[in-house]
Amino acid sequence: MSGTRSRRISILTVLVLLLGVALPACKLFKSKKANKEALAFNEALVEHNKSINQMGRQLGVKIGQRLAGKDDVDDGDLEDGVEAIQAKIKQVRAAVKAMKVPDHPTARALHKAYLTFLDEETRLVGRIEDVVEVVTTPDPRKRRQQRKLLEILRDIQSSEKKSLTKLRKVQHRFARAHNIGLRM
Repeated sequence: MSGTRSRRISILTVLVLLLGVALPACKLFKSKKANKEALAFNEALVEHNKSINQMGRQLGVKIGQRLAGKDDVDDGDLEDGVEAIQAKIKQVRAAVKAMKVPDHPTARALHKAYLTFLDEETRLVGRIEDVVEVVTTPDPRKRRQQRKLLEILRDIQSSEKKSLTKLRKVQHRFARAHNIGLRM
């Protein structure tokens, strides 16, 4: 019974943590005095984050299915999912670097913070590769496999929380400077 409970906990933990990877930044809503250029800039960043987030969610679901014993999710599906997220982050990075940044110190700071956030997301995808490796490598000692998964997932969760907190602080300063209200 405890093995079943442990397995359920690890599956739920994997899903919850991986679904949180690449969480979208705070959305901005329009204020009467909002700077349209600043609003468009942040909305573009949010849309980029949504695309990364969606791919992370899809991979998280596949990993959860694999842990649940679903036969229709093979190693290649998981590896392809990781590669797709890596490619998406590279695509987003190129698009963000090419963006026209509003001429304001808080906009430049948000741009820089977002690129730093993408650096951390890239590192976290490397940790997700570690999760995929653990999931796809048979281990007769399930407890050891579960401990390893939980260790990696805790690192992912902790790192992303710190990274998002830093990004949101910069985004709040940006929003205040441009009379834009934030919605979480």
